[in-house]
Amino acid sequence: MKTNTNHSKKALVALFAMLMPLLASAEKVQIDGIWYRLIEKAKQAEVVHDDETYADSVFVIPATIMHNGDTYNVISVERISLKSPYPITVILSDGITRIGDAAFTCEEGLKEINIPKSVTSIGSSAFFKCLSLTSIIIPEGVKSIGGYAFWSCEGLTSVTLPQSLESIGEYAFLGCTKLESIDIPNGINRIEEGTFKDCSSLKKVYLSNLLIPLLQQYFLFLLLLLLCYNHSLLRTHLICHSDKNRIKLLFQYNSEFLHLACHTVYFLLG
Repeated sequence: MKTNTNHSKKALVALFAMLMPLLASAEKVQIDGIWYRLIEKAKQAEVVHDDETYADSVFVIPATIMHNGDTYNVISVERISLKSPYPITVILSDGITRIGDAAFTCEEGLKEINIPKSVTSIGSSAFFKCLSLTSIIIPEGVKSIGGYAFWSCEGLTSVTLPQSLESIGEYAFLGCTKLESIDIPNGINRIEEGTFKDCSSLKKVYLSNLLIPLLQQYFLFLLLLLLCYNHSLLRTHLICHSDKNRIKLLFQYNSEFLHLACHTVYFLLG
């Protein structure tokens, strides 16, 4: 028993010794009204929420910051809380690679965001309830969009997805009630459950040619599921035809079939 206790103590001491440099390097500083967490060894910085940041109508998150004579590369926006009397346009500088979980959650004044090509991922709930956001262009380089990323963005009417995109998380566009159409790019290999659930205005979805053989093979299966799933879905008018190596689906009256189809495609690719 004593030997086990000694081993446990040694393990805790070793763990603490390993964590100490990491804890010491996670200093928080405020520069030009923005709070950053500094990663000393790598000379990198992450934008973090520590207090409200007052913003003009155009708000720029820089590529680098200076602290105590050293230059730090800003690599991510983990969380920020903006306060402004104006609608805000946010510009992320080139070099930022990640938009973190809940980064802009409930930023109701966020009207527009400029995302650089250096960004590779958008975290879960990153833009949850950004009610003033009307359109977004996700640039080439982004590979993943997290679950609930644009949940309840009720003003969102236009979304441009890049060819580099590989996965869209569950319920990513849940409740985007003004979104009318979307083009799913070639590189996509996973669409999680409920991605476009409750997108009540969604009528047009373009699926890339990579999914054409899959949809041709399982179209009757999907149709059978549709008939068994909910009789009210018979009101939905579905047209499926080839359009420059893409499948075009037109939806009227409701978007429940889209939710079902995305779930089924996810299941089949699973």
